[in-house]
Amino acid sequence: MAGGLHEAAVRLAVARTDSFWGEVSVAWTERGVAGVSWAADEAAMVTEALARLRRAGRGEAVVERAAAWPEERLPGLRAALRRGEAWPGPYDEDGAPPFYRAVWAACRRIPRGEVRTYAWLAQEAGRPRAARAAGGAMAANPFLLITPCHRVLPAGGQPGNYGGGGPEVKTRLLALEGALPALSGLRPAASAYGH
Repeated sequence: MAGGLHEAAVRLAVARTDSFWGEVSVAWTERGVAGVSWAADEAAMVTEALARLRRAGRGEAVVERAAAWPEERLPGLRAALRRGEAWPGPYDEDGAPPFYRAVWAACRRIPRGEVRTYAWLAQEAGRPRAARAAGGAMAANPFLLITPCHRVLPAGGQPGNYGGGGPEVKTRLLALEGALPALSGLRPAASAYGH
């Protein structure tokens, strides 16, 4: 009971599947994907998703291991993970700041094989002077691979850090996607804003 109203428990289902890079864990609610992580990081991803749902006032959650992959609920997600593509959703981003949501949506528009800068993300999210904050949104990205934060670079064009395994993993992911020319000292792929 909260404020006299009974809150139903949120069901957070978890399953593992393969991706173009290895096994990943996916968590979802009735609203959409709540998190994606490397399989080895599943516990931390679930903990973070639960914290976000609580911040959003969604009440307590029940975590369940899914008996089967939810293709009807999350159409195309497994295929996107296997091909290394961004996935359009649905996502359950409740509890995330609106700016982070806007940055994550912009990140999903970066095509495979291309990179953008944090300044580009900030511009796309409606806050052109907030490149550093866009970097914070990428660092907090709970949707590994399907919100491809590895495609975002600092203005200097170097790989920068990557929460999914450091700069070495980021560089290898970009190599698999054919985006390494952008890391060889060239500017990141053209943007309408010159960033």
